[in-house]
Amino acid sequence: MPENNRKAYIVGIGSGTEEYLTPHAEKIISTCGVVVGWESGLEAVRNCVAGKKIFKQDCVNYKVIPYKAAATAKELDTDVAMILLGDPLAYPAGSNSFYKQFAGFEVVLIPAVSSLQLAAAAAMVSLENSRIILYHPDSEGCIDRDDLAKKQKIMLEALKGGYNLIVLSDIEQMPAQTAEFLLENGILPETEVVIGEELGLAGERITRLSLSEVIRFDSSWMSTIIVKA
Repeated sequence: MPENNRKAYIVGIGSGTEEYLTPHAEKIISTCGVVVGWESGLEAVRNCVAGKKIFKQDCVNYKVIPYKAAATAKELDTDVAMILLGDPLAYPAGSNSFYKQFAGFEVVLIPAVSSLQLAAAAAMVSLENSRIILYHPDSEGCIDRDDLAKKQKIMLEALKGGYNLIVLSDIEQMPAQTAEFLLENGILPETEVVIGEELGLAGERITRLSLSEVIRFDSSWMSTIIVKA
């Protein structure tokens, strides 16, 4: 339960370009006295954060900085905005992490268009007929191996049940590795695949392949793979 009447807004900003930063997100950020995020996200909302207390995350401090931002927001008696590239509803670490980081605040999620929706649109598949796969990190920030095994089982069940797969790739689980697993477990080599890279950015690329071709495809780590049922 919130300890005060202050709010922690988890603000999705899509790809981080002006086209996907919504007026609603800008309005929310402008009302907060404290803002936290990675440099790329903060740069995308630079016009909204003048005069605010800024907490910048990096690969060393990213876990502790949100707690520091929360403490400062409490001291200043102000709302806090956490800036996320993509959509907070499609956040690999899960929404529970937000409640821990901003304990005592009312947590409010502000959705955005993520690479999952952009990939689905490019592949012309409906979210209703698809299974979304996100890899949950462990305490060290690597893919949780138990979660990976569970998600791989879900992928097979979904395809065999007639559902498309929309998989947000990870540096440890690239499209080639996903394809290799599916082929080893009986999914047909000619299965249609669409790979979206750097979606919503200037370097966006959409590639259509068969599942067997994906194994030899060199994709960006910022990729989403769609496997059609």
